[in-house]
Amino acid sequence: MFQIKECDPDNGRVVVADDEFGLWFEFHEPDLVTAKIVDDYDLHIETKDGTNKVLSILER
Repeated sequence: MFQIKECDPDNGRVVVADDEFGLWFEFHEPDLVTAKIVDDYDLHIETKDGTNKVLSILER
């Protein structure tokens, strides 16, 4: 299962990883405020203007 390893709003960077399978992904969103993983495979990002973006970590 993916977990957020790093969430750096100052640099607009989120790193997610699945340690069991050795998968690691980095996402860049300049207006990043917060990030969370939903449904194991989706990354929900809240931006400075209040918009919520949904990014797929992996295809299901």
